[in-house]
Amino acid sequence: MELSIIKFLLRRFYFCLLIYIASNLKDRVKRNDIFISALPYAGSAYLLKKFLIDDKLLSKAVVLYLKEKKLQAKDYFLNLIIKRNK
Repeated sequence: MELSIIKFLLRRFYFCLLIYIASNLKDRVKRNDIFISALPYAGSAYLLKKFLIDDKLLSKAVVLYLKEKKLQAKDYFLNLIIKRNK
């Protein structure tokens, strides 16, 4: 019985996610893309791939953002190591 409740909740969540994605992306993606994008993890990766290939400016912005985050993480961990050694 508990398994059926979990399935029910997952279906409800997936349906709500479909509506949310469809309302926010409207004409930017096709109906099939909306169904794929509602899948956890794979859907997000699919949409990122779709938008990054088509939009070179967005692609460049994402690359720069990821480089900045990498530098921030590197600085954070180096500071932790330096503080421990003192």
